[in-house]
Amino acid sequence: MSPAPLPAAADLTEVFRRAPIGVLVLGGLLFFVGAGFILSGVFFALSGTAGSWLTWLLMLAVGPLFLYVALQFVLLRRRAWLVIVLLVGLLLLSSLLRSFTAPALPVSPLAEIVVELLTLAYLVRPRVRAEFAREADLPVTRE
Repeated sequence: MSPAPLPAAADLTEVFRRAPIGVLVLGGLLFFVGAGFILSGVFFALSGTAGSWLTWLLMLAVGPLFLYVALQFVLLRRRAWLVIVLLVGLLLLSSLLRSFTAPALPVSPLAEIVVELLTLAYLVRPRVRAEFAREADLPVTRE
């Protein structure tokens, strides 16, 4: 199954107008994380300050994936919603485990848990889920 084509440039304004503000914010954050991975990978590759070549190679591989997921998330693709929910769920699990294994500093994991729970609660709201369910309603260009 091939991915759905991207909307035409004129239709992007409709996509941004239709997307909930929280989706745009989360998509923007994902975009900056992906760009940060790419820039860090390039910096470490050129400067040689990373411990091994595997570090910067992974950064250069993960960065574009974050950019792709961010774009698909803003375009309200169902698969991107599922990926984000799974990633936030994994982050929540990691924070919960860290709060039990490092109880000396419980403030940071607790703050992370609160943010991750709020993010999950936002993503499963009926209006947000409905926007991702309407993916087929978007006008697209055929190549």
